[in-house]
Amino acid sequence: WLNSLELSYLNRETERKTSNGILVAEILHTYYPHTVNLGYFVDGSSTGIKASNWRILEKIFKSLEFPIEQSIIDGTIHGKHGAAFELITKIYEFVTGKEVPRSRWVYSAGQSYHRQRRWYARDTAITLINRNIRTSELILQPDIIIRRKWVQNVLDQYRGLRENERMVYPRRCMLKRPLFAICERK
Repeated sequence: WLNSLELSYLNRETERKTSNGILVAEILHTYYPHTVNLGYFVDGSSTGIKASNWRILEKIFKSLEFPIEQSIIDGTIHGKHGAAFELITKIYEFVTGKEVPRSRWVYSAGQSYHRQRRWYARDTAITLINRNIRTSELILQPDIIIRRKWVQNVLDQYRGLRENERMVYPRRCMLKRPLFAICERK
């Protein structure tokens, strides 16, 4: 679908162009040329440019009555795994009226991505924190208490995933008694 639109930024730096809103604006301009003016959008990777472009896009979404969750927009801006894909999928469904089957996974802060990987390749707590909290988010939020809450939420999510794994695979997660507990002391 995207290749048929003949977009100028499609094959180069797709993730960056999606995060700053340029690719999204170009897609919408293809379908709504009178509503979307590409001259308003600035190409760049700074947080200020991204915020400016996405403010314009949010106004366009409102005028088109396009329902989109703020978490998907934020995830796309900050380059979170799967967010850009989910945004492009929602735009495709809105513009074409066709539904994309959600057979593999849906963007939700990496939970289903975590589940579809083999047990030995699953994310550690720090990897999940890095995947869910980006540096650009930390720059925008100077309050250390809110940052700690974000990290705590991700750690709670990780603990929940691990507890669920232990329930689903009890034999693999059985704890063995350590050697000092097995051996008698004289």
